[in-house]
Amino acid sequence: KNHYLVIKALENVKKVYGQELHVAFVGSDKGNKKYVEELAHNLNVKKQIHFLGFVSTEDLVELYKNATASLYLTFLSVEGLPPAESFVAGCPVIATNNSGLKEQLSPAALLVNPTDFEELAQAMVSVKSNKKLRDSMIKKGKMLAKDLKKEVFARKLISIFDEFSELRKRWD
Repeated sequence: KNHYLVIKALENVKKVYGQELHVAFVGSDKGNKKYVEELAHNLNVKKQIHFLGFVSTEDLVELYKNATASLYLTFLSVEGLPPAESFVAGCPVIATNNSGLKEQLSPAALLVNPTDFEELAQAMVSVKSNKKLRDSMIKKGKMLAKDLKKEVFARKLISIFDEFSELRKRWD
């Protein structure tokens, strides 16, 4: 999870666009929550972040249905299940522009550089303020979700694992 990017983007949205967007962080604390909270506090965006912890499937579906967008910001993606869940629920997706996600999510998602908070801020504001863009993303996402039959999804997942396997060989 790229919490740093989101927090910096929230700060940028506030400074550049004069807007206060809110985000919900879900998932259990893996030891980084204190750092994330301190960073948010230092950048004056802490009240815009809602730490929900682990949420049930039912609650997650409701979050997708009521969100302006779903953020899937990772450096290395080995699966695209959260974006697929978002598409099914009719939630636009902003994701990182890496080869695995690009192949899975284009053209339904807005893709951003995982290190460029200004690009993420612009994408977040665009989805929030441009109804035509948002509606188009929802439509494309639902079409893509229909194509994600189990066999197709499994083949895509296997190809991503194969790609990841090649990267893994290069690690010490």
